[in-house]
Amino acid sequence: VQILLQGRRYNLQKEFQFFATPAKIADLAVSKFTSIEPDMTILEPSAGRGALVEAVHRRCPSAVVDCYELMPENVPYLEKVEGAHIVGTDFTKAEGKWQRIIANPPFSGNQDIEHVYMMYDHLPIGGEMSVITSQHWKFAQDNKCQYFRQWLQDNNADITDIDGGEFKESGTSVATSLIH
Repeated sequence: VQILLQGRRYNLQKEFQFFATPAKIADLAVSKFTSIEPDMTILEPSAGRGALVEAVHRRCPSAVVDCYELMPENVPYLEKVEGAHIVGTDFTKAEGKWQRIIANPPFSGNQDIEHVYMMYDHLPIGGEMSVITSQHWKFAQDNKCQYFRQWLQDNNADITDIDGGEFKESGTSVATSLIH
């Protein structure tokens, strides 16, 4: 509020890297899982307003999805999403294992790469994750991106490219990839 009273602008998308996942892309992300059962532990570490949770529910209506969400403005929306179980704000401090993890984490500064590694650490043997990332890591030549490409190959990741226009309704035209 102080920022607005002072006449300054505040960009929530830039600050929190929040670009809602369109339903079509959310359903594609969910479709990558071999199965989703009602008793499975499922995590959405950057839940936003619940688009990915809703996609999980379209596939398994009785599933409960543990959610983390940093952006306070999104929490009232997320609280209304059936099956969304808000467990905290900061996924980077999460403990535990989940059988399925679905996410659209922030991209800037290779945060998506860091989140993928953290999510992977929260998977038990036989667990699966389906994560929307930038495509920056596919082309960048820095060590972090080169290592990530090799890590994905070593872990037999399935990668589906998503055209830039698919997120237009969310305010961005950035091309993305879906990693499973």
